[in-house]
Amino acid sequence: MAAYIIFWTKRRIESYIKNGDEGPLSVIFGGPHQSQPPLGRIKIGDTIYPITVMNGKMHILGSMEIEKIISEEEYVKNYLTGNLEGAPEEKSVMWDSYREENRKTITHRMPWSCVDSVAIGKNGTKIMKREVPEDKANLEHIPKLILWLVKVTR
Repeated sequence: MAAYIIFWTKRRIESYIKNGDEGPLSVIFGGPHQSQPPLGRIKIGDTIYPITVMNGKMHILGSMEIEKIISEEEYVKNYLTGNLEGAPEEKSVMWDSYREENRKTITHRMPWSCVDSVAIGKNGTKIMKREVPEDKANLEHIPKLILWLVKVTR
């Protein structure tokens, strides 16, 4: 199975921490923008590692094995409606607006931006900042980085 990294902004992580979202990591959203890139290559059984950069240091935020990939509509209908007060029920919802209106309760289970697919995970880890040592943070060494990620997040 393959392993992928996805970037989460400092603002996003700080929002999750402030709202008490420590996981476990259970969902990753895909969309048409850099803030939530497409999940086109992701397959069931693959692992995704959200990362961020804070104060010039790379941090691994957790990991999650992909159990299934579903549409935004299915996610809203089966995972959000009734579970989160005021959650949008239609694809046409502007997630950015919803996020800003509900910023005091937003967690990683709510889309951060435009969404078109959702990866539902299993065996998700706690969401926390794990600083990557400088010798592993060089992106030329991705295979070594992935091996280090597995050790640190499990």
